[in-house]
Amino acid sequence: MIKKSAIVLLAVCLVQNALMGQNPEEPIFSSNENYLEYHHDLGISAGSFSAEGLFVMIFAKGIPLAIVSSINKHAYDFNWLGTYGFHYYYRIKPWCELGCKVVYEGIYNTVYTDSTRSVKEKTYTTSSIALMPSVRFIYLNKPVVKLYAGIDIGINVMWDGKKAGENAYHQCLFAFDITPVGLMVGKKWYGLLEANIGVDALLKIGVGYRFK
Repeated sequence: MIKKSAIVLLAVCLVQNALMGQNPEEPIFSSNENYLEYHHDLGISAGSFSAEGLFVMIFAKGIPLAIVSSINKHAYDFNWLGTYGFHYYYRIKPWCELGCKVVYEGIYNTVYTDSTRSVKEKTYTTSSIALMPSVRFIYLNKPVVKLYAGIDIGINVMWDGKKAGENAYHQCLFAFDITPVGLMVGKKWYGLLEANIGVDALLKIGVGYRFK
């Protein structure tokens, strides 16, 4: 009797597994967990300006030039060309990714001969490119939605385009960026929204692609 019951129970288990299409020797994973298979992550992003760029243009250039303009009666205009980034990450854990970021920021400068801004004296672009190793910590890891924070440390090369009668200026600086909060929505292809403090855009949007 016991032997017959065991046979019936085994048959029920086999039928149930067949109906579910699941090999009893394989671990059961929901299809929603397939996103953990993506190890590589490529993306591009764009924003208006960075916290560093804002600081430089207000305190390092803006205030000194305001003093100079009050003396020589010249006028100065600054227009951001934008902040653009490229990133690559490799997932070493479901909650941790290592990679690198490249960030470009440009500012278009115009100098006028007088305070009425009637005649342009010269124009040039202040540019910077930051190259930073990066680590990203994912604290909400769902199939479609991820929330994360990150930190980047590297170098930032900054230079001015050639001005009339002057040599181009350039310097190499320490670069850092902190991402207090970032949001990614999507599986293989995704969109992102991110806040930053440092050389990356203060607020940026972007797109990315994950693959194995």
